[in-house]
Amino acid sequence: MKNEDILNQVLESDGGEFTMIIVGFSDAYMGLTANKPVRVIYDYYKCLDNLIHEGGWEYDEAVDYLDELVDENLQGLDSENSSFNFPLYIKQL
Repeated sequence: MKNEDILNQVLESDGGEFTMIIVGFSDAYMGLTANKPVRVIYDYYKCLDNLIHEGGWEYDEAVDYLDELVDENLQGLDSENSSFNFPLYIKQL
């Protein structure tokens, strides 16, 4: 699925105009949450794979970056002042 397709799917959902997508992680896109507010769901390991193979990152550098991104998104989820619906990252086993 391309970023444009993801964006269209998000915007068609109720409340989707406040949903944040991460450009460049379209291969890791899993779908949307069923509950409100609507959030995009990404596969953590596919995001990591994308950083390493498509972005040319070293493994440790990619893990640090992705973990920092996830932490920032979680802080945004906890913030009462945030008007955005930050993505969720799933570690599939």
